[in-house]
Order: sequence, then C-alpha cells, then structure tokens
Amino acid sequence: MNAKLIWNANASNTAADPKSIIDALKKIGIEPELCQTNSLEDLDLVLEQNEDTVIVAGGDGSLRQVVKRLRGQKTPIILLPLGTANNFAGALGVRRDPFELIAALEQRVERQVDLGILRFNSQEDVFLEGAGVGLFAHAMLSYGEDHGKSVLRALHAISKTIALAPRIQMGFRATLEDNSIEKFSGELSLFEVMNTTALGPRLPLVPSADLSDGLLDLMTIEPDGSSGFLNYAINALTGSLDKLENVTLRRIKEVQLDFSGGALHFDGDSCQLPISHIEFWVEPSAITMIVPQEGSGAVAD
Repeated sequence: MNAKLIWNANASNTAADPKSIIDALKKIGIEPELCQTNSLEDLDLVLEQNEDTVIVAGGDGSLRQVVKRLRGQKTPIILLPLGTANNFAGALGVRRDPFELIAALEQRVERQVDLGILRFNSQEDVFLEGAGVGLFAHAMLSYGEDHGKSVLRALHAISKTIALAPRIQMGFRATLEDNSIEKFSGELSLFEVMNTTALGPRLPLVPSADLSDGLLDLMTIEPDGSSGFLNYAINALTGSLDKLENVTLRRIKEVQLDFSGGALHFDGDSCQLPISHIEFWVEPSAITMIVPQEGSGAVAD
C-alpha cells in the first residue's frame, strides 16, 4: 500500500520521529512518502491531486485540516495520534501510542465514520469532535493557544467559565433521530453539538456517542443556580453531565440555531459572532478511516 505521511512536527508527542514511524510502517507493508508541511498552503499542495492513502501523524487539529481537504473523496485515512487530547482517536477506539497502533494495523479494516458540518455567515466548515455556543465556546476563547497547548490550562479556563456560566438568549429547531421536530426558545448556558464522546481536554460529555451511527448528539444546559460549580465539574469529568436536571441530551440529524451573539467554537477553532443564524448537520459515513481489525489489541485506554 502506498501512502502519504502528513507529519506535524509541532504535535506534543516527542517520542516519535519520522524515520522510526516510516520504518514501522514498512514492516507492515505500507510504503509511505514523507510530506512535512509547515503551513496550510503546503497541505493544499500535498493533497491537491492525491490518489494514495493518507496517514496523519498529529492531533485532532491536524486530522481536521486533512479531512477538510479530502471531504467527498472517500480517501482512506490512517490516524497516528500525536496530539494533546486525541478525542477523535479515543472515539475511534485506537491507542495513543503510535508504534503499538502501527503494529496492530498489520491486520486492518476500513471504517466509515460521520462528519459534523456547520454553516454560519455564509461560510461552511467541518467539525470532528463538537461545535456550539455557550460554556465551552467561551472557555475556548479564554483558553487560546498563544502559550501553547495544555490540558491543565484548558481545564482552568473551563472551570472559570463554569463558575460564571453565560445566559444566552437563543432558539433552535432540531430534527431528531425519528425525524420528529423539536423547537426551543429561551435562555441556555450551553448549546453543544457532539460527534465524538469527548471534547476539549478529554471531557467525556457524551459517552454514548457513536461515530458511525449517522447522528449527532445535542447537549443543552439551562441556567440553574441550584446546580452549582462543583456539580457541573464533577459530572463533566465523570461523563455524567446529562444526569443533571437542567441538562438535556438529544440525538439529532440536524439543527438550526438563532442566538443573540457571543462565542462560537467548532473543534479547536473559536470566534466571536453578532446575532447569528447557524446550521449544524451530520454527513454520514463521510470519512474512511483505516483501523486495526477488531481483536488486534489497539484499543483506546
């Protein structure tokens, strides 16, 4: 199998290097062409006329940029997770250690997984993990990446935001799993559309999320002073946020949101919006991932 190895030298895992990764891949019958990219323009050129399998050595952000450029092509992708959170890798069910994963890929299969899409301000983008407004969008703006990535700093930004939970006026119209329509109008502290189980610094918001079910999970939190910061924090960290009375989880195909303005995030990107209309939907089986065959030992920890 021929493949292009997209290498992100800025990924946080320094235990791996291109030569050792290439040697390991060759042992399982994959012949990689090393493509070290320093900019998105470089990535555009590498993938412009690609006919090979693509191997992404990097984090969720690196994978997202590749998926954006390969969208609609069904090009097989292998993810070697070298990032900080690796939420997509966790949802996919692969280990974070790249060499254990490569060894397990000697027995490999293709898996079709879903992609989240959003449209706002006449522009369209994608998300692998989650997108939304409210608590986590505000936290991501507060977190930033000017000083590098840090799970602890991300948790600190989220804890500060939860303590001063925003109250945002919004309304939405969601198409649910059974094609019924649900409408809402009022104040929310969180509106989050999830594709994976975890978000940000490995917060397991929706442990039941499935990358291959053709659906997204919409989590909303209504302002409720009785819940308190400690309840939010404990439930968020233990994957039981939806057990709180003011938290609702819905399985959806699409949702249209009108909100009064504020922070919007899609995966690790965030921006500030005025009064806006945003559409979110799922693109089922949009990505072809190559993963170890079941039982080969490369499972998420």
